[in-house]
Amino acid sequence: MAKLAAKQKRFVEAYCIHLNAARAAREAGYATAYSNREGHRLLTNVDISAAVKFILDTQGMSSEEGVRRLTDWGRASLEPFVAFVPSFSLKRHLDDDDEEEEEFDDESDQQPEEEPRMVAIIDLASDAAKENLHLLKKIKQGKYGLEIELHDPKDAVSKLLEVHGKIKPVDNSTLITIFQLPDNGR
Repeated sequence: MAKLAAKQKRFVEAYCIHLNAARAAREAGYATAYSNREGHRLLTNVDISAAVKFILDTQGMSSEEGVRRLTDWGRASLEPFVAFVPSFSLKRHLDDDDEEEEEFDDESDQQPEEEPRMVAIIDLASDAAKENLHLLKKIKQGKYGLEIELHDPKDAVSKLLEVHGKIKPVDNSTLITIFQLPDNGR
């Protein structure tokens, strides 16, 4: 970007943030009334377009990184985000409310302690969770606590197979058929 004037450099920086030429022209200090035309003109400048391409290429995700991310999503599991902790029951089982507590003199007469029940919780603070946060699509507070959603592994695997040429991309365009009914002489 050494060949660019200060205003052009500001345009390049703003364009790389917003990807909107008119907005970038306004933010760079070009006249608001002519920002659409100026933005287009600036993008046709060889030096400016080279600077934009250089910045976007260096800031963008490489194809290798994209494949690696899709692979991670395809292999993702909830394991790094789930911890099992004991939960002791707060309920005490008494036969009769009027019954007085008995004193136990002999160790064999004492009631056995309840075994703790294991409960699954979402733990985003663990080291394993912190290393795998990129696998999460959504985190929100739900009615019963924290809810997390992983990226769809089926979609990730499908995209990977497309990238490697194992399957052809699916065309999701809708086929519209128009039927013309005869008017029967009306």
